[in-house]
Amino acid sequence: MTSQYQYAMECFRAARKGSPNALTVAGGVHASALPREVLLENRDIDFAIVGEGEQTLAELSECLGGGPAAWRKIRGLVFRDEEDIVFNPPRPLIADLDDLPIPLWEELSKVRYMDIPVGLGKEVEVFPLLTGRGCPNMCNFCASGVIFHRKLRLRSVGKVFEEMAVLYRDYGARHFNFLDDTLTIHRDRLIELCERISKAGWDVEWRCTARVNTVDTKLLSTMKRAGCRLVAYGVESGDQQILKNIRKNINLSQVQEAFRMTREAGLLSMGLFMVGNLGETWASVNRTIEFIRTLDADFVSCSILTPYPGTEIYEIVRKRGLLQEGGWDQFVPTPHSLRDFKPLISTEEMSPEEILKAYYAVIRSFARSKIYRSYGKVFYLNPLFYQKEVWNRIRAGGLAQFLTLVRRVR
Repeated sequence: MTSQYQYAMECFRAARKGSPNALTVAGGVHASALPREVLLENRDIDFAIVGEGEQTLAELSECLGGGPAAWRKIRGLVFRDEEDIVFNPPRPLIADLDDLPIPLWEELSKVRYMDIPVGLGKEVEVFPLLTGRGCPNMCNFCASGVIFHRKLRLRSVGKVFEEMAVLYRDYGARHFNFLDDTLTIHRDRLIELCERISKAGWDVEWRCTARVNTVDTKLLSTMKRAGCRLVAYGVESGDQQILKNIRKNINLSQVQEAFRMTREAGLLSMGLFMVGNLGETWASVNRTIEFIRTLDADFVSCSILTPYPGTEIYEIVRKRGLLQEGGWDQFVPTPHSLRDFKPLISTEEMSPEEILKAYYAVIRSFARSKIYRSYGKVFYLNPLFYQKEVWNRIRAGGLAQFLTLVRRVR
């Protein structure tokens, strides 16, 4: 990922130092968006994989000793041939995701997947699941299309259920996080999956992300019976013009109706918002704050627009002179993991400093309720509060940054 670029470079340098003759491969969304730049910036990287990596990496591993003549036959591969950067033809998307095997969880450290599911108040293993790839919607800030090209492909219900069964039976999975961009995009398929989970009688809880114009009362009730606990909706803004600017293709009435139905179905709701979008002003920020108050959401999250390479918004802000200078490690949506954080964008009416102030203004509007719901009203007696909200933040950003955060959200 773009925000992990600097750490990745450290890994490549360490790999080259520890094994000078090994070949190194970069993949993922950043390498797919900027493969030439990745190879030119770091001679410790030999290959970049553009797009989905499963088939490309498999083919590369089979002909590593063949040299450039063999490598030129691998679609989706970009590599350095002496001083030239060679771009092979792109690889088509995987036609049938059911062809991919279930991940080898016995090779993974499950402790890395510990989390605190909403309302649980304690850390448990949360297993990620992906039932499909891609999203056909056209939000101009989203980097999903860099690899998946706005094309939705879905695994069969049988394959998804099989993976859940393996995780449930062999690894004790009881908490799942569906990582699909929009799990609810194919209503009948999701209902079928939920019915199979309910019929199995599993004692599981899960959460997912949805669009407000893809849910209804029956779907949400079926999800609830199958163990769904929380639905997160990408709302982005409480200003209709901002939603139009970012091509979200939803309206505020749909947002309110989705949160109402979610609440009536007995599910927890989360609203995901951003500040700094095209056309953002203090008036639109204040409308967002007021709109959040009307939703009665169980959880609210806010971030700052981050113009990731490969997205439409990245090109727009570059051409308009709204992109600020900063290293790739600055491409993060919130200031809590970096010292001296500064937003990478401005708008016609808001400077980066004002966008940061707007972020904290939105955070202040729901910070207390967020802490209550996550750690209880006597949060100061919950050790996880100090671990997650205090110690982890101090360790990541230092005491000075933590105190600045406390001051800004009070």
